Amino acid sequence: MLFRQIIHEDLGCASYFVADRESGVAVVVDPQWDVDPYRRLARLHGVRIGHVLETHNHADHVSGHGRLARATGASIHIHELAGAEYEHEHTRVWSSTIAAYDGYVLVTPEYNNAAPPVLVNALNFLFHEWANKAVGLVSYGVDGGARAAAQLRMISGPLQMADVAYSVTLSLFTHFENFSVLKPDARATASLTTTLDQVVAWSAALAPLRAASVR
Repeated sequence: MLFRQIIHEDLGCASYFVADRESGVAVVVDPQWDVDPYRRLARLHGVRIGHVLETHNHADHVSGHGRLARATGASIHIHELAGAEYEHEHTRVWSSTIAAYDGYVLVTPEYNNAAPPVLVNALNFLFHEWANKAVGLVSYGVDGGARAAAQLRMISGPLQMADVAYSVTLSLFTHFENFSVLKPDARATASLTTTLDQVVAWSAALAPLRAASVR
């Protein structure tokens, strides 16, 4: 058995890397935002990170659980009785806003082949509020924002959201007048209708999972 403690000197937060060398599986407890130390430990000791345990859901802990899960394919575990008790008012407002809905449509531009950091941060800032809900994507950019949409699909899984198959991609050249006024064509409008229908259908299908969850 391998046990390592990782300290974030600036924040004073501790996280833990626990590995069973015989099975080749490691668990990371309360990962910090920078996930490279855990990945280096896994490579050094020849194990894979299979699980992430999050216990810091009592405050505005800047967690890397989503980033680590996306990088390694690990499963995220949070106790079903854990409640999010946020310290700051802006976090409580964001949490209550997101918790009030059963499904979402994310509209994103594409910058430098990715979604804007502010949107990614807003998603990663919560966890329970997103779980077992459907999400549809509308993206725009020079190439329709396809890479930004792909990034958001990668984020949705670890947050336990179901991203629907259909999406809307809008080109700055063909769907905007003077690159500023939205002018969708019939195909884009039809794609939006299908995307919304799927979000509604999947949100309804996931209702039993939401009802069974204990917040």
